Amino acid sequence: MPIISMDYMYLGIDLGQEENQEEGQGSAPILVMKDDNTGMVFAGVVLRKGKEAYAIKKVAKDIKSLGYKRVVLKSDGEAPIEALKEAVRMELDTEIIPENSPVGDHAANGVAEATVKQVQGHIRTMKDALETRIGA
Repeated sequence: MPIISMDYMYLGIDLGQEENQEEGQGSAPILVMKDDNTGMVFAGVVLRKGKEAYAIKKVAKDIKSLGYKRVVLKSDGEAPIEALKEAVRMELDTEIIPENSPVGDHAANGVAEATVKQVQGHIRTMKDALETRIGA
């Protein structure tokens, strides 16, 4: 059965300091998802963590685009992401099977954690390329 792993990330002012960025200080959360079957990565800025209209529609659209009838939606057990998963489950015809890793156990949600690092790397690369082109 396909597994889609998801997590939130933040970017600080200094893109080299994401790990030290205090949650919610100076940036909106970015929701990151990865489909283990295809390797597709989805990332998008959302207004806030949890059950939020735009986030629900984005996650539902991304899952629907994969064409699955049943899917495991995996995340850590934090309340905001659990609320989002439940709202998405209600939104879709796709059968969503929630799976949680223990809160704070980064190794148990390794795919999502690695995908967050991958997205952060892409953003750093794009920022560097833009700064080089404009001479900043």
